[in-house]
Amino acid sequence: PDHRKYIDAFRDGDDNPETDLDDKARRGELDECIEDLYRLYPDRVVIPTSGTRDATVSIKHRWLNLGWSYCPTNVPVYQKYKFAFALLNPNTEQPARIFIMDDVHPSDWHQGSPKEYTSKITLDKVTAGNYTWALAIVDTTKGNSPAIDLSVKTSSLTSGGWLRLGKINVK
Repeated sequence: PDHRKYIDAFRDGDDNPETDLDDKARRGELDECIEDLYRLYPDRVVIPTSGTRDATVSIKHRWLNLGWSYCPTNVPVYQKYKFAFALLNPNTEQPARIFIMDDVHPSDWHQGSPKEYTSKITLDKVTAGNYTWALAIVDTTKGNSPAIDLSVKTSSLTSGGWLRLGKINVK
């Protein structure tokens, strides 16, 4: 990547990085350089394989940023991007239920510092049946559709961009 493009984002205007990034993002000037600044990778995810409707389950996950910068989801214009788990219909691979994790912030994932979480998910509004767990960083302004590429094999993704994790049976 052209590192100068990103560094220059901090040098324009009033030298306030957050303001400059926000202004440049609104003008569409950062999209091309932000793409290669970070490489977000879920190196460990422990999912439940069974659960009961309306019960709470836990998912343990650890994230690495293999890139040289961070994912700027703390900048106001990018706060629409949120981390989410989903239960996918196993036949269509479309989300049956999406769970936004407001306490998981991709902007906290820095190179060389793995970030671990235990997310609690209540299986409310989920009918009994078989599902596939999946995860993504979604755009909350576009129907919670996957929006930020993860550093994973393309074959591990659904056609909609969800990273498949494994099966769960909800009783």
